[in-house]
Amino acid sequence: MRTRDQVAVDKNKLLFLVTEDWYFWSHRLGLARRARDAGYEVCIGTRLNTLRRELKEEGFGVCDIPFERSLHFPRRDLAAYAAIRTLIRDFRPDIVHLVSLKPILLGGAVLRGRSGIAVVSAFTGLGYIFSSRDRMARLLRAMIVVALRRIARGPRRWVLAQNT
Repeated sequence: MRTRDQVAVDKNKLLFLVTEDWYFWSHRLGLARRARDAGYEVCIGTRLNTLRRELKEEGFGVCDIPFERSLHFPRRDLAAYAAIRTLIRDFRPDIVHLVSLKPILLGGAVLRGRSGIAVVSAFTGLGYIFSSRDRMARLLRAMIVVALRRIARGPRRWVLAQNT
């Protein structure tokens, strides 16, 4: 019988969910490199446009998630939700770093109730929904605030706001 010390320990796994590969490359690449260099297995779930090869050359896993930046295409959001759910099931991350509103909403919904996974939600700006005063924005804002409160609740959940 093996003791705990004799059993191989898997690497910790970090998953980034970001709407665009170029945004990840310009704003989160340094953080991902430091995690990789510290021994984490890093995977990036993003809409892959032009940086697939570069991300793989960095030693990261990559998964194409069909993120739609606007909130006007709910069917496309369902496809992204399904892709995120599959990625989380297959990759089995210890930490998920959600960057911007769409990954926070969709990834947070997939992760709701999974207390074994640490979740960092990083808001990168207010955007139309929180900065506009038109009727549609106010309606969406009210619904999104309720969803965000539910997503952010629970152990091992952190929210980062990069502006006031």
